[in-house]
Amino acid sequence: MKLIYSILRFAKKREHLEEIQQGHLRLNTLGYYLNYEGYGNRAIADKNETLIAIYQPEKVRIFIGKDREQHEIKGVSSPIKIRKNKIAMDNVLCMYAIHAGRWAEEPIESVDEFVKFLEINNKNKMFGKNVLHTTNTQEFLNRIVTALTSQNIEFTMGPVEYIDEQKYNGRIPNKKLGFVKSNNFSYQNEYRLYIPNKSSDSGIKYLDVGNLSDITAITVFDELKNNIQIEFP
Repeated sequence: MKLIYSILRFAKKREHLEEIQQGHLRLNTLGYYLNYEGYGNRAIADKNETLIAIYQPEKVRIFIGKDREQHEIKGVSSPIKIRKNKIAMDNVLCMYAIHAGRWAEEPIESVDEFVKFLEINNKNKMFGKNVLHTTNTQEFLNRIVTALTSQNIEFTMGPVEYIDEQKYNGRIPNKKLGFVKSNNFSYQNEYRLYIPNKSSDSGIKYLDVGNLSDITAITVFDELKNNIQIEFP
């Protein structure tokens, strides 16, 4: 797991973040993001949610007919994407992670490069100007895990992996389903709580994890971004 310094959640309305601070988490379905249309569409909508495989054109052969009547279709020009409708019913809580990236395992040779990496991309303003951030990230994650395990809820939690759709070829491993997105979204530094849907009902899931106000704070985007500082001895 990447070394995470803080977990963030952006919102247009401050009251939505205050609900999280009170420990009330709202998890939309993958299908919500798959079909989303509205303000902030470029950031929120992702037509590749529920993706389970990508095959590059040069790796695929397509035929019509059989035996002597069989003909191969030539000229496939774009990757072939396969989705699984069932996982569109699964629920996710999408967050932003300020993390160490490759420097979690490598020495920092350029402080300027490291600081630049930690900078929050302005594209995230599309989610809203209000920001909730954790002041004790490990405790924040621990409380979510404790709430889930006490309720016997199956879940996965971790960072999203970003891939190049023009190069990736093959199936997405089962353990990474719901955690792979196009590198067009890499500015989101997404960290997800993923809960598979075990029923036939599809919709928003609500989770109460207990009050989080002692380990979180709410501010606005520019104030948070401009006040991230690093001091070395």
